[in-house]
Order: sequence, then C-alpha cells, then structure tokens
Amino acid sequence: MLDVLQEAGYVPDLSVGCSFGALNAAAAAVPGTGQVADLSDMWHAIAGDSPFSSPTQAIVRQLGRRTAKSTAEWRETIAVGVPAAHFDELTHPVHVVASDLEAGETTMLHGGSLPAALAAATAMPLILPPVEHDKRLLVDGSFTEGMPVHRALALGARSIVVLDVGGTTVPEPEVGDLRWWQVGATAYSHLVRAQVGPDVTESASQVPIVVLSTDAGNILDFSDPEAMFDAGRVAAGAIASLADTEEAGLYGIPVGFEEYPPFEPLVRQHLKPAAMPSSPQGE
Repeated sequence: MLDVLQEAGYVPDLSVGCSFGALNAAAAAVPGTGQVADLSDMWHAIAGDSPFSSPTQAIVRQLGRRTAKSTAEWRETIAVGVPAAHFDELTHPVHVVASDLEAGETTMLHGGSLPAALAAATAMPLILPPVEHDKRLLVDGSFTEGMPVHRALALGARSIVVLDVGGTTVPEPEVGDLRWWQVGATAYSHLVRAQVGPDVTESASQVPIVVLSTDAGNILDFSDPEAMFDAGRVAAGAIASLADTEEAGLYGIPVGFEEYPPFEPLVRQHLKPAAMPSSPQGE
C-alpha cells in the first residue's frame, strides 16, 4: 500500500501507526529512497522467524515456556526495516500506539528511542514480552485502539488515508473445525474490529477519510509476505480512481463492515461516493 501511495506522489505530513502498522508508519518516514525496499526485507525477516510465521501456533508453544521471544531479538528484526534510532531522525512526525497493560488504556509514543517505542507498540502477549516505558508496562496497541484515526484528527490532520489490513473472516462451514487457538485468534480479530466503527465514523463527520482495505491473509499469520504485498497493492490501487474532494465523509469502508452490525448503518451514514481529498502533497 505504501509503495502505491509513494508512486502516486502522496506525501504525509503525519503518520499514526498501531500494532504492526507502527513498523510500516515509521519505515515510511525514514530518510532516503529505499524505505519500501527496507520494509520489504523486514517483513521477509519476520516471515522467516518461527514465532511470526504462524503466531497462533507460537502462542501455543509459548504457553509451556517461562519466557517469550526477547525484546532485544525483536528490535534487531525491526532495525532491518526501520534503521533509525530516534523519532527526530524521521522526515515527518510519527506517533505510534501502544497499550498500557495495567491501566488498559491507549498510550501514544512520539519521542525518544524509536526502536523502544516500536517494540512496545508491537508487543503481542505470549510472543513478545511487555516493554517497560516511563514505569509502565506496554503491549500491542491494537488491544486498546485498532484504528486510531481520531488520534490523527486531534493532531491536526485535514484529511486521512487509512491503510487497513485488519480484516479477517472465517467461512461459516469452517468455524466448527477451528482449533482452540484459532478460535482465540479469530475472537481477537473481531475484538479489534469492533473498536473501529465509532472512531472512524465520528472522525469522518469532520474530515475526509479514505479507507484502503483488504481482508487477504490473516492478521495473525505473516508467513507469506509476497502474497500480502500483492493484496496491498491491489487494494491501494483504488486510490487512482478517486476524484478530488474536500468534503468530510468516509470514502471506502473497512473490509467486513458491509455486514458488521451494529456499525454497518453507522458507517454507511457517513459513506460518500468514490472521491479523494484534494492535493496529494501534504495531506
């Protein structure tokens, strides 16, 4: 998705990344011309790392162990795609979303050590340990905020492009055959998606929000990055057909929200004809 947007000349003033999307947001703001290539290398490294080639199975394995994958090891993997030590080295402001494990609330990180912040934002329990930051234990951001568009709005965004790869569905005939850890992963996916409707629709009443969305693959299976890249490019290609507009509203909807009660009527209330915020530069 980032590759397509860069090719089309879209340059963000601000990026907000949640969970593993924080890695993509930060990588796209690293100075230089190889950001997407470096990011591709990082995702291949993640795919080759057994805890992430199939996280749900990794969780099962970790249940019998005392420790998860170390934060130091994970930071080495992150550095492949995000070769920057501090937020102030990035080309534009980047804010990443983590979850306070004790308080159960969202924590926004936007200064200091970039690897530490990214490790916190992606600390999926049982696979990665919580990250201590300012005397708080932080874990994956999606536990408290799966699509933080209102955070971008509060930071001054005049239009928002959402890169959504969180859609995961299971055909009804296959549900009965799911193993218990697959049931848990699917339930987690629905938990994350359930947060999205009110946040997106409330923000869309104030600014244009374009949603580029795909349900290809599984949010807890990173074993085939090339297939995910291809699906992302197809989904992001929709941006080329959108006309300019400055009218607030929702342009495109997250996959699954066509039939996702009770948010489907709420989302459609703000849905606009295919259109796009004006000025691809600096929005």
